[in-house]
Amino acid sequence: MRDSSGKLLIIVSNEYLIFPERKNSCNPEGKVWFSRFVFLDSTGQKAEMEKVYLKTENLAKFIVKNEFIKDDLLDAEAVRAFVLSNGTPFSDRNGR
Repeated sequence: MRDSSGKLLIIVSNEYLIFPERKNSCNPEGKVWFSRFVFLDSTGQKAEMEKVYLKTENLAKFIVKNEFIKDDLLDAEAVRAFVLSNGTPFSDRNGR
């Protein structure tokens, strides 16, 4: 996600990790997909959630709904609340 001048504000990537305890007949490898959000302000905060956005439109709606961007800048309070609520459970567990 970029601001109106093209400066990158948020990077969202869809990633997966293998969790053996999540293996089952529908998921024989135990893959757990999640979205990683990196907020490119001075703090570089990160958050992860077990939801993957395959369509850019749905991701944009999520960003607008959570009010991450106000007046063409990252909203520090909205980002802080999201990071505190979600943390980085997948990276933490995998030692990243």
